[in-house]
Amino acid sequence: MNECTHIGLDVHKDTISVAVLRSGTTVIAPSMIPRRSGVRVKTDRIDARDLARLHRAGELTSVRVPGAAEEAVRDLIRVREEVKCDRRIARQRIRSFLMRYGKRYPGPRDAWSHRFEVWARSVTFDKPHAQEAFANPLSANFIRDAQLAEMGKRVEEIAMTEAFAADVARL
Repeated sequence: MNECTHIGLDVHKDTISVAVLRSGTTVIAPSMIPRRSGVRVKTDRIDARDLARLHRAGELTSVRVPGAAEEAVRDLIRVREEVKCDRRIARQRIRSFLMRYGKRYPGPRDAWSHRFEVWARSVTFDKPHAQEAFANPLSANFIRDAQLAEMGKRVEEIAMTEAFAADVARL
């Protein structure tokens, strides 16, 4: 009779914790390990043991490890999200700056719009240092806008390549 050995690996950059369970092999995400409420102890050894035990019991679902090309695209998407966050922060700074100086946009206040951007570029301040200071978040916003537009085009191009087109079509 063939005997199965279940091995749990909790892999990190510098360490790998291993647990072996004989008879009762795939990649399982530790984040998928079910946790009982109230259990707060979490160590690599416990994760490795739980992975092996739960896999042997058939309670885990394997995950597919992305290839190097997919991981590079994921990095691009992550950076795009960071740039979106940077733009949001720049816009918050612009609005806060304008509020400190009592500059109010005459149009609707609910959303960032092209008209608001045109108006913001035309705003002047009595103090030259204030004008100089305002130019910083304003230019940061426009730089991030340009970066996002370029990244968006690149992501669309990637989505249409053979490697991703079928999956994108399903979405």
